[in-house]
Amino acid sequence: MRSSFPRVVALVVTACVVVATSAAAVSTRWTPAHLVRLPASATSVPNGYLPALACPGVGTCVAAGEDAKASLYIEGVVVSETHRVWHAAQVLKPPVGAFVQPDLTPYSVACGSVGNCVVVGSFYDAASDTEPFIVREVNGVWQRAVQVALPGNAASLAQAAGLRAVACSSRLGCVAVGSYTANTTDSPVEGLVVTINGATVLAHGVVAPADANTNPFVTLSQVACARSDACVAAGTYIDADNATHAMMVDATDSPTASVLVEPANASAYPSVTVGALACGGVGSCAVVGTYETSGGQVQGYEAESSHATWPRASELVMPAQARANPHVFFYGFAGLACHAPNACTTGGQYIDATGRYQGFVDNEVAGQWRSATTLRLPASAEMAGPNGGVVAVACPGAGRCHVGAAYLNAHGQYEALVESEVANVWTAGTTLTLPAPSTSVGVDGGIYGLVCPTAAWCTATGSYVDIHGNYQGFYSSLG
Repeated sequence: MRSSFPRVVALVVTACVVVATSAAAVSTRWTPAHLVRLPASATSVPNGYLPALACPGVGTCVAAGEDAKASLYIEGVVVSETHRVWHAAQVLKPPVGAFVQPDLTPYSVACGSVGNCVVVGSFYDAASDTEPFIVREVNGVWQRAVQVALPGNAASLAQAAGLRAVACSSRLGCVAVGSYTANTTDSPVEGLVVTINGATVLAHGVVAPADANTNPFVTLSQVACARSDACVAAGTYIDADNATHAMMVDATDSPTASVLVEPANASAYPSVTVGALACGGVGSCAVVGTYETSGGQVQGYEAESSHATWPRASELVMPAQARANPHVFFYGFAGLACHAPNACTTGGQYIDATGRYQGFVDNEVAGQWRSATTLRLPASAEMAGPNGGVVAVACPGAGRCHVGAAYLNAHGQYEALVESEVANVWTAGTTLTLPAPSTSVGVDGGIYGLVCPTAAWCTATGSYVDIHGNYQGFYSSLG
């Protein structure tokens, strides 16, 4: 099942978007995909896991995930594109002193400039505890992974730490977020912010909001930087009544957290999730997710900061054909994009009045969120499906966005879909052509990463299933 950080392999697809003056004239060309070359010792991508994507320039990208050797030993890998040519995956070297089978697991990648990127995630240390790591690419060369030294109050035994997201604001400056286990009686799970300045890596604990439970179970899963001194993170925590809320964090060397106030119709136990975070400018960031209303419906919400101050969140209005309880869902990858302040687009999944799972997209125009619209599927499609809908969003310009999604075809198989928008109007989507003879992206497949460095160039990452039932990565180049 698709969810935040599932084991899914990436496909890499490149699109050429021809700029037009009207939605009807838009042409989006997605070329057939090609298989990613794994390292010589690798046999497959376990559970299709290659979820991370960053593109610091046109035709220059990095995807990160895992591969499996014949012995089923798992390795962290990166797959790089330079000058529009994709190369074979490289194995990431685990930190010194790692467990003999460290299961190095990348979760996120970001690039401050071409050839200078950072991959973050978790691995097993010599005691089989889970620890966070950082791998830096310096001038095009990937270094050995480094274990992050946790804050002074971290548990020395039975640690379960990891980094879930990273953002870079310059060639040397990045911020990563995640969680770690503190060394107190209740072994609470605390928030973690790691600042990276070249080779200098510093970890900082995050003090949970005042109403937090003794064990707040903090999970920071999103981070975005509009500037080196303007990074914000988002996650969730549990309060003293065991209710789950969203928290926003000033992701600096002295991180502070504040509670995101739920929409007015939220339940006292709102079960808030964080789906995605993006910044359109300094002090202007947006977050989307889900919450439970006082009537028991699972709805979507959005909130956008102004001058770094977060107002009460607002309910996202689902399409008119939505069920009374639409069970809105965000996949937790790249489901939100903001090309400027007060100009964002998001997407996810909902259930319609007939009980079918559908995808949706929703635009913010001039600071106002419109009602969501249903993802347009091919005429032969059955529905988006319980594992379908919009997963990734990219917006290179005003009213110009692209979404990556999955849907069920007439044969009950999932296929990957890309849809484009011009002048705030969504066009019919394009079904991606998979490497022959494969015909499906599988239950866990589809598009997970989508980056558009310019209005005329996009790269997507996702997954597909080969004829043997294994997930395999693939890529495609323009033209």
